[in-house]
Amino acid sequence: MSKKENVNDIASKTLTYNPLNEVKKYSPNILVSIPRNLSIEYLGVKMEDLPGEGFDLWYNYEFRCLTNNGLPVASLIKFIFPHSTKNIIESKSFKLYCNGFTTERLGDIKEEALSKACEIMKKDLSKLAEGNIDVSFLSNKSERNTVFETYKELTEIVDPKIKVDKYNEDPSLLEVEESDKVNEYRFKFDALRSKCRITKQPDTGTFYLYYKSKKHIKEESLVRYFSSFYDENHFHEEILITSFTRFSRLLNEEDELFTMGLYQRRGSLDIGPCHYKNLKSGSLEEDIISKLIKPKVFTFDPNNLYR
Repeated sequence: MSKKENVNDIASKTLTYNPLNEVKKYSPNILVSIPRNLSIEYLGVKMEDLPGEGFDLWYNYEFRCLTNNGLPVASLIKFIFPHSTKNIIESKSFKLYCNGFTTERLGDIKEEALSKACEIMKKDLSKLAEGNIDVSFLSNKSERNTVFETYKELTEIVDPKIKVDKYNEDPSLLEVEESDKVNEYRFKFDALRSKCRITKQPDTGTFYLYYKSKKHIKEESLVRYFSSFYDENHFHEEILITSFTRFSRLLNEEDELFTMGLYQRRGSLDIGPCHYKNLKSGSLEEDIISKLIKPKVFTFDPNNLYR
């Protein structure tokens, strides 16, 4: 990467590909990586300096390949990218890369073909992301776990006539009051929306927030803050790291904090970036994380019809 390249320059490389030519065969060179630190430099932070840890959860719902006898096989593929990886994978290039397996003959039976595909993807993606990526395939018989059942929808708590008039990210919208005791708060916001940094297409999803603190972030201010992403042009990962950074700075250093966005899929992929800090062993959020990152397990919010 030259010094003159910025995030938009790098990500836009995918738009120069002709999909009709590129997806006819396995093409690892189509993948485009973006340094995590470069994508969030506007925050004045680096990933290695952020408190806590996190991961990006991806699902591919339309993966196809062939057996050696030409039988098409299908599966849902689960990817876990730890935030310790140096790079993110640009989503359009990711879709094209996955589509390139459609004509690949990889095994004598379905399970063998899918296992081989996962091995190849793990190797390619780990190399490009510069870290260890977990890749597994799921079937209709795979384990399914529910998460976030106890999180309350913010718009059902606040005044339904709440006024919102800012649609670009603004941390000054967040209002905090002090409490005499430590309290736990679990909320979600189903109307999360931002726009792709490159194509300006809308990205919609649900934001999940947990924190434990003597500080109380007023619920109406949370609604206004999450709404302020409405016209932001950023990648999913950037939205989550931005919000985590704002909340982390707002709360006390020792407070527990968990943030996650589960986005609706566009094309064949969806993404769920997650970052957290100071979670106690045995906590609900620790259990949620263990479910989310477990290979060959599909996780979902049973109360979320938007994803």
